[in-house]
Amino acid sequence: MKRYPKKHRCPFVCTAALYLLGTCCWPSAGVSFAGEDVATIVVHPDKVVNQIDVKVYGHFLEHIYHSVNGGLWGELVWNRSFEYNDAGQWRVEGDTIVQKSLDVNRRWVFGDPGWRDYEFTLEAQKISGEEGFLILFRVRDNDNFYWCNLGGWGNRWHQLERGRSGEGRWHPVGPRVDGQIERNRWYKIRVRCEGPHIQVWLDEQKIIDFTDREGHLAGAVGIGTWATRARFRNLRVTDLEGRVLFSGVPPTPPSAGLARYWEAFGQGQVSLDDTSAANSHFSIKIDGAPGETGIQQTPFALKANEWYVGSVWIRGKTEQAPVVRLMDGVQPLAMQSLPWPSENWQEVPLRLRAIRNVDNATLQIALRGPGTLWVDQVSLMPESWKRNGGFRPDLLEAVAELKPPLIRWPGGCFASAYRWKSGIGPQSKRVSYPREIWDDVDVNSFGTDEFIELCRRVGAEPCLVVNIGTPQWNPDPDPEEFLQDILDWIEYCNGPADSQWGRVRAANGHPEPYHVKYWEIDNETWGFGAENYAAAVRKIAPLMRAKDPSIKLIACGSGGMGESAHRWNRVIIEQCADLVDYLSLHHYENPDQFARGPYRYEAFFQETARLIAQSRNPRLKLFVS
Repeated sequence: MKRYPKKHRCPFVCTAALYLLGTCCWPSAGVSFAGEDVATIVVHPDKVVNQIDVKVYGHFLEHIYHSVNGGLWGELVWNRSFEYNDAGQWRVEGDTIVQKSLDVNRRWVFGDPGWRDYEFTLEAQKISGEEGFLILFRVRDNDNFYWCNLGGWGNRWHQLERGRSGEGRWHPVGPRVDGQIERNRWYKIRVRCEGPHIQVWLDEQKIIDFTDREGHLAGAVGIGTWATRARFRNLRVTDLEGRVLFSGVPPTPPSAGLARYWEAFGQGQVSLDDTSAANSHFSIKIDGAPGETGIQQTPFALKANEWYVGSVWIRGKTEQAPVVRLMDGVQPLAMQSLPWPSENWQEVPLRLRAIRNVDNATLQIALRGPGTLWVDQVSLMPESWKRNGGFRPDLLEAVAELKPPLIRWPGGCFASAYRWKSGIGPQSKRVSYPREIWDDVDVNSFGTDEFIELCRRVGAEPCLVVNIGTPQWNPDPDPEEFLQDILDWIEYCNGPADSQWGRVRAANGHPEPYHVKYWEIDNETWGFGAENYAAAVRKIAPLMRAKDPSIKLIACGSGGMGESAHRWNRVIIEQCADLVDYLSLHHYENPDQFARGPYRYEAFFQETARLIAQSRNPRLKLFVS
């Protein structure tokens, strides 16, 4: 655990905790500061002004930078189903190129990096997703390029962006043009480069005319997407005199290499395969050669005599049985032979025991000699963690010591694309979260049942956040489908074992209802707009209550403070106060505001309380979530 010097300890204190101290008991008239690091606060506990609901301030669990995967949840294998790669899902279908991944920044670059002045023309069609097309030109390498981002920034405008070594990520240059890219419509696109002069046409209308005297003057071309599925055809590059430099379909799709976190070894061939995965889109195909060929992942921190359990899915035809090993450099720590594979996928249990402590071990899956082996869904965790519900014991204990009265999950923008049905049932049957976020493509190994188990173990009430299908996060949302998902989730958690989804819960090992009381109607939906969100709450909230009248409903309130926050809260309170029980507020205080922040937040609370007092539900509560 990281330790901070005294004056820097707890750098992300939530001001709500400080505010509650001031409102629960009557403080002395003054709060004196004796120096930079010392404050004196006098509290009179005999002068209680109001009782405060302990759940006004909740903890949240968020899939953010390995807090769950690689953190609290005990799965040791990263990217177990090989869905996370750096290229996307490119296909050639006749004379059309298709990119089917909803991940961000998926590019196919082709042509001569020495090309200087030219025109790049093509047609593109958006299949689904958030944005439009990335049309690349003057691409020298992965860091030095231009692209025209059509329908970027949430499908709100078009603009050039330039990447240049030493500047970090790419940056917008030139004018911004309002516009959107529609689905299922073919667009004609033309990019012209002449010296520093760059022009772009969309459906034969010039939308960008910009001279970049700070840019580079040569490079290849390419196509790409950002959280969007798209088709491309009629790709053509000509010099400015009309001579054809390229026409048709590029010869080689971008190599996805291996899935992220995995590497190949041996003399044979190892590749991603998208033709017959056991789960989701990809598996690993190993074509053997004399000796061994396989895949491996590093590092694993192993303890002597600890059993590591899990499974791997295999199929294929081999001359020898494949093996799974734990290695310390070139020294084996544990090994298990797998059965000869057949043409059908089979799950093989793994049980390996390390012979000594190792901080940097490697997991290997090896094909010995000739043959072909497909691998998917590789899973491993310490047996002691598995007995602990699948949680890392030290982190579970740390959460329990917080004594959280309530934990909200899923958190952040992760909740707005989360499909709960992908995270229940056998681990090997769960499909991935639909997009890359927070340095991960989540394999949903931690889902509803695991979250409820976490809450029960630490003594917290669970609060589940439902996905209402905002267009920003969900490609081509069907409102009725998302509504049904919400009602099904309530039934899965709270319905009897003989209800449709109660039977599914019981089949997953949990016959008794969970009785989840607190339900939040999406989270951080500010990009959706207050009026749109309020309309969604008016439709969804009554149906959620009808499904289970015992539940408490939480509406998404403002983020931060100030007039924009008040405007959001005003719309939600005026239009939805009588439909919900809590208004969820979000605010992150800057460390240099810890002394003044609680007073500003108090004033913000009071203004929000005035709006509530004048609403159709004066008993609406604030929830600092």
